[in-house]
Amino acid sequence: MVAAAAARGYDLSAHRATQVTDSLIDWADLVLAMDATNLTALHALAPAARHATRSACTWAAGTSPTRTGGSRRPSPR
Repeated sequence: MVAAAAARGYDLSAHRATQVTDSLIDWADLVLAMDATNLTALHALAPAARHATRSACTWAAGTSPTRTGGSRRPSPR
């Protein structure tokens, strides 16, 4: 993932994983899951936020109906 992002000009070296919580999902404009297993887990954790969760591959391919550019606000961590 880091190499793929770098090839497209993105630097993920400072990225750190964060445990997903329902409040973090509620805070986010868009939550991208790396695979179907993670997407299913996100839907189970926060069923009401299903509209804001997408497969990363589907979203990147432009086939997802939700591509938000919402304003950023402080994380509830």
